[in-house]
Amino acid sequence: MGLGLEFIRSVDTCLLQISRAPALGPVVFRDARMTLLRRFPYLVIYKVFEDYISVVAVMQGNRHPRRWKSRLPKKTPNKPMD
Repeated sequence: MGLGLEFIRSVDTCLLQISRAPALGPVVFRDARMTLLRRFPYLVIYKVFEDYISVVAVMQGNRHPRRWKSRLPKKTPNKPMD
């Protein structure tokens, strides 16, 4: 299996874990939560809403937080954006 496929599987596994237990990741900013990918130095930033979970970013852990903080809405949307 190539490294790219391993990365995709790591992301898939992480997203499955988030869907099963969204409150596991610590809150890091404006109710956004964070978790780490296994084996890769990447973070998954997500926000939990009543009816869905929104992934804000999947990014290298050494990137500056402003890269994902600017993606968070100032107010909570009622439904997922298309």
